[in-house]
Amino acid sequence: MERRVLISHAKDDPEWTPDQVEAVALAIQQAGIRVSLDVWHQRDAKRHLSLGEWQAWMDESIDAATHILCLVSTRYRELWSRKRDLQGGFGVAFESIRLIHHLYLLKQHNDGRILTLRPEGSGYDCIPRDLALDCPDYRWATNRDILLSHVGEAELPSHALPHGRAPGAAAASTGEATESAPPAAPPAAPLAAPPPATREPAQLKQTPAPAALLRLPWASDSGEDRYGRWADLTVNGATQRMRWIPPTGSEGFWMGSPQAERNAIQEKAIREVANQFEHAPHREVVGQGFWLADTPCTQAFWRAVADDDPSHFAAGPEALQRPVENVSWDAVMDQFIARFAARPEWGTGDGLSLPSEVEWEYAARAGTRTAYWWGDVADAACANFDIDGKRSLEDAQGTTPVHSYPRNPWGLFDVHGNVLE
Repeated sequence: MERRVLISHAKDDPEWTPDQVEAVALAIQQAGIRVSLDVWHQRDAKRHLSLGEWQAWMDESIDAATHILCLVSTRYRELWSRKRDLQGGFGVAFESIRLIHHLYLLKQHNDGRILTLRPEGSGYDCIPRDLALDCPDYRWATNRDILLSHVGEAELPSHALPHGRAPGAAAASTGEATESAPPAAPPAAPLAAPPPATREPAQLKQTPAPAALLRLPWASDSGEDRYGRWADLTVNGATQRMRWIPPTGSEGFWMGSPQAERNAIQEKAIREVANQFEHAPHREVVGQGFWLADTPCTQAFWRAVADDDPSHFAAGPEALQRPVENVSWDAVMDQFIARFAARPEWGTGDGLSLPSEVEWEYAARAGTRTAYWWGDVADAACANFDIDGKRSLEDAQGTTPVHSYPRNPWGLFDVHGNVLE
């Protein structure tokens, strides 16, 4: 595989000027190694990238890189942790989610793929905590030759091999090499169906044995991409893509919302509901993996299953790709879940069900600890939000088609905004 270094850096960083960043990039290029630079701050002048296009570019760049070089600094560390008071920095925040997801949630080791480069004279306190745990650290003037040797001559890390596999290794994303591998005869695991728009999140059960991930009786197609394994569930010509959500392992994940986060909700009614039903962060364990729809249930998929469409926003050319709404929990159970149990040819049997609250939040968070998967501040570029509190049911926009906004680090769309779930 061709050696390629992705340089991750903060925009307008006083400790890494543009000239210094360019000098690092040029030295790596002169060593015969290709270099990718974050172009998010150049989107208006050069690339004209939308947020979604930039996110796709960054995904591809991370996956294509044999090494990621993080130009760390005080500002970089603050952006990495998505501090509420900082403006901008979406690029570093997104990179932190993707890199941590790959390294730690998937139970992999860095193997020298991600490196940190500190400004001369700086201490270790400028390195984000996650990177300080498992990443080789260098200073440019002092360790330049060693760094260039690392990225140019060292054995390629296993992450850089095709599909991220070491020679002879099993694919971890299929459940074949996880810390919490299931016993030989495990109970059925939840396979979550597309969640219709109800206050209760939408759940489908499948034997979690490793081989079952490769032989899914309900899947019309399946594969693997940068977000992990996917499989398509097709009913009467309508297809819903499902994503494999791996178990947490014994360490679990942090679920819940801090009081300060709830107090920051501007709309009084929603703030009161959050304070009534939400709880302080605590660890929860998801012992078995499950399949979850990558979008809310579309009107097209609901129609294919239930033969009707109760949605308020059911008119117009985009209606079929908008989420179904105006459905109750009883309607979901009787007109959607029960239909799968009654139609064995669809392949799911009685495995379809609504995911639990724990499963839903685990998948929606996708390894993040902030109020939203991208950070702590609501962003109308990332979800269909009523940020100013002035929209109504008759708003001309209403719901939006399910692929209109960026997906979270596990490939799920609309985990925030659009409809209640």
